[in-house]
Amino acid sequence: MFNSPFICIFAYIMQLFNKHITLLLVCLLSVLNNNSAMQQMTTANGLSNKQTFSVVCDKTGFIWVSTRNGVDRFNGSHFKTYRLVNNRGNDLAGRTNTVILTPDTLPCVYTNNGDIFRYDTHRDSFLLLASLQETLHSTDLYINNVSFASDSTLFVCHSAGLLKYNITTGTIDTIHLFDGKSINSILPISNTENVVTTGNGFYICNINSTADTVPHKFLDGQRVQAAYFDQLSDRLFLGTFSGNLLSFDLPTRHLDTITETHACVRHITLYDRALWLATDGQGVVRVELDQPRTKFFSKLQTQLPDCPKYAYHLLIAKNRLWVATHSSGLCCFNAELPAFDSYSSPFSGLGKTDNALNTVLEDHNGALWIAGNQGICRIDQTGKRQFILKNGTDNNIMALCEDRYGNIWAGGSDKTTCIAIDETTCKIKHQLTFPSDKPKARTYALFSDSEGRIWTGGYGSLLTTFNPTDGIYKQYPIKYVNHITEKDGIIYVGTTNGLMAHNGRDNDNDSFTDMFDSLHLSSNLKCINHIQPASDGSLWLSTEGGLIHFDVQHRSFSVYSTDIGLLSNSIYAALPDDRGNLWISCNRGLQRFSPTTNQIATFTSTEGLPDENFKNRFSLRLHSGILLFGTASCIVAFDPELITHATPSTRIVINTISRNGETDTAIVADNIENITVTANDKQPIACSLTCINYALPDKTLLRWKLKDYDSEWIIGGENNVAIYSHIPQGIYTLEIQAVNKQNGDVLAHREITIEAVTPFFRRTSTLVILSLIVLISIIILCLAARKHIQQSPVITNNITSQTNVNTISDNENTKHSTIAPAYTTTGIPIDNEFIEKVSLLLDTNMDNSEYTIDKLAADMAMSRSSFFTKLKAISGLGPNEFIRTYRMQHAAQMIREHKYSITEVAYASGFSDVKYFSTVFKKHFGVSPSKFK
Repeated sequence: MFNSPFICIFAYIMQLFNKHITLLLVCLLSVLNNNSAMQQMTTANGLSNKQTFSVVCDKTGFIWVSTRNGVDRFNGSHFKTYRLVNNRGNDLAGRTNTVILTPDTLPCVYTNNGDIFRYDTHRDSFLLLASLQETLHSTDLYINNVSFASDSTLFVCHSAGLLKYNITTGTIDTIHLFDGKSINSILPISNTENVVTTGNGFYICNINSTADTVPHKFLDGQRVQAAYFDQLSDRLFLGTFSGNLLSFDLPTRHLDTITETHACVRHITLYDRALWLATDGQGVVRVELDQPRTKFFSKLQTQLPDCPKYAYHLLIAKNRLWVATHSSGLCCFNAELPAFDSYSSPFSGLGKTDNALNTVLEDHNGALWIAGNQGICRIDQTGKRQFILKNGTDNNIMALCEDRYGNIWAGGSDKTTCIAIDETTCKIKHQLTFPSDKPKARTYALFSDSEGRIWTGGYGSLLTTFNPTDGIYKQYPIKYVNHITEKDGIIYVGTTNGLMAHNGRDNDNDSFTDMFDSLHLSSNLKCINHIQPASDGSLWLSTEGGLIHFDVQHRSFSVYSTDIGLLSNSIYAALPDDRGNLWISCNRGLQRFSPTTNQIATFTSTEGLPDENFKNRFSLRLHSGILLFGTASCIVAFDPELITHATPSTRIVINTISRNGETDTAIVADNIENITVTANDKQPIACSLTCINYALPDKTLLRWKLKDYDSEWIIGGENNVAIYSHIPQGIYTLEIQAVNKQNGDVLAHREITIEAVTPFFRRTSTLVILSLIVLISIIILCLAARKHIQQSPVITNNITSQTNVNTISDNENTKHSTIAPAYTTTGIPIDNEFIEKVSLLLDTNMDNSEYTIDKLAADMAMSRSSFFTKLKAISGLGPNEFIRTYRMQHAAQMIREHKYSITEVAYASGFSDVKYFSTVFKKHFGVSPSKFK
């Protein structure tokens, strides 16, 4: 089994690279190697539909994915859905929608029936460009692909040919060379040549030529579904419906078959000199360009059960592979993660279901001894495996150690029995059983000290030392031992109730010292899982209450816990690397801790860790410096020198900017760097923000501060809207930062200049001039009055309550809708700033049907009851009625502009159901939306 060329290669590499000998040895445990992470996003994460068709990345950094329901925009943590509505007001949900990019990298969408939409940055919506079925008067037209030939021209590949569509003029030109042929795609390969893939091969021709040239046809009889051109090698790669990947050399016109996937190849892309194929049945397939060989994604990622089997489209963006799948939603694979390697249990495949791993040992020859519930597996330098006790009745081994004679000692759940195994023959030499007062005793710790004695301890038995030379053993009144080690001749014993120390070189003194005596420690801090001696004589203690740095000489200690950023207070082990860092394992992940700077780097499944749930007693630093940690599902092995914690790519995006009654949306707002507002204006300015961070979306927060205005940072919430009003005259800088929640690192920084100016009519000089004008006018009127004596009109002083009424009265059938009276029924004056802030939040979330009273109250920093009471007192309306009236006024205004369909108005006003919108509108205004004028 092991006499293969691969083992010879491994052995040769071991001789050349001594540091990685043991790590390569560990590689022989299993072919399973997972140093990557897949994130799957479905409707539970906000995706509009699990059936996705394509995925692109715009210049801002947003990911756009087309689904059965429309188009979704993803910013790393949240999805926003855009509906597609044709010129008849019909929602196109249920169609096959495909998103592509315009030459200026804005999203554009086409449907299978020929409706083409382009994203409008000002309206933050998709506007219909063309409806080709209506233009061509053909209901049988099926669109296979649309691509941009220029800024204003589209190539449209359809079921019966190829045509050009001019966006500016709306004209259509048919490419008659392909009349009657089903065209799948068109791909430019030079300034004069294009590749046209069809249902019966592919062509190379000049599409723009006016001459009646006959295109060169290749691969006759095969349906070419996907194509990719590699300029570096001047090769064309083609994927067929039948599952073949072909290579076509352009200079020689030679065609080769690279591999057979036995599944339809829907899309091809290139990354890191490898081809990535989206297949319909085999998931994602990687093909190396230098050495063509197929690696199935499902084989590389067998630990990821959600790996897609039916993939439609691929995108390489933001150091990630994005996969649009048939029914698994959008999947994201991070290909540039830290170099963690994971290997399954060596007991897998032995016919047993319990493959749990308990501990690991490296002997003086560099062989690995791995113990689990099925016994022990030894792997030597040649890669040969040998299983010990695998056929026994109780093979649950929990502790291992090596004595000075080369024997391996093992203990487990078989009462207090310890066995000594000959390192060479792997046969049992000794078997010892010590007295116990518990029927189910377990051995958790084994240690061979510098004097040659074997120490053992655990649950249900006393701490015991055994001298192999004379066969004499001693027992000490110390129970519940978890770990034993030695430093400078002192034996340290970690128990569930503290730390004990014994001078191992003093054979005449059997006493132990309680190192925690007189120290006020909690019971969790006294429960020690692991002891790691430091070079300065101190100890690092991994406990159930945190990590303790214990000064043995002065009996002082420092505790490190979740207060400084540790993932958990239940610490399993802390192993050192060559740079003085400690690698800390717990039940929630792995962390690198610097004792000199207190800096912490966290590694979880998001950062490529294959499993976050580590085991208590499975940890080891090998002679080569490689670190091993055991988890519930695998062994994690890595070289600390190769693990980097790169700062994730992060970008702060401005979604909208509202000021002076106007709102800029999407890309328009994101490009704004300077804002001018009215000084001391009660009408607020609001910036809606988004942080694009695909690596750590849940661990990143936004904060902002207006320099010389805010005294401290303002932490963003769910909506991340920075709102300011009454800004004094001056020039300010709005600082915005994206921060890592765990360690406070600033991941991204952005600034906007805000200039608050006093309007002309509010300036002192203007007021003086106006006062003089008024005064002169009064004098002129008085002089005129003397010349023309007239009877003064009688003025009645009927004082009425002043109201501030917002109405819509262009139609006689409309109802007057009062939003905010100037005085409430109780005589309370309006809080205009409150109403304006509420109005601004409603404007920002106008198209969000999920924006509820609770979210509105939270954004106002008020409880639901307080918000209800204040809004009712000021406006006379309850929150539901207030929001509904506000949305109705917005809808009426859009209808009066005669620019939008009823469906667009409904969605833009926060209604996801057009029928329900019409019912509410008619109830509010007395007429249906279609009859409103």
